[in-house]
Amino acid sequence: MKKSFRYRRCSYCGCKFIPDKYNYYHQKHCGKKECQKSINRLGSKRYRRKKRHDSLFRKKEVRRVQLWRKKNPGYQANKKSAKNSENN
Repeated sequence: MKKSFRYRRCSYCGCKFIPDKYNYYHQKHCGKKECQKSINRLGSKRYRRKKRHDSLFRKKEVRRVQLWRKKNPGYQANKKSAKNSENN
């Protein structure tokens, strides 16, 4: 027997979507890229918050950020200059 699915509203963007037939009971977001990015970002944030008291995790995280900053010098400066040019 085929089960019919109702439309749901995405909790991020508010548009209607039909949930996946295998995950309909807990799916709260549509498949748009911006919604998926936000959900992934939120999940990562939740994971890091949960792990922040783990000293080994914190050391690895600090090292990861240091390496990223070394590979991307001037990222903050570029971001700030882009914001300033948008406002003008």
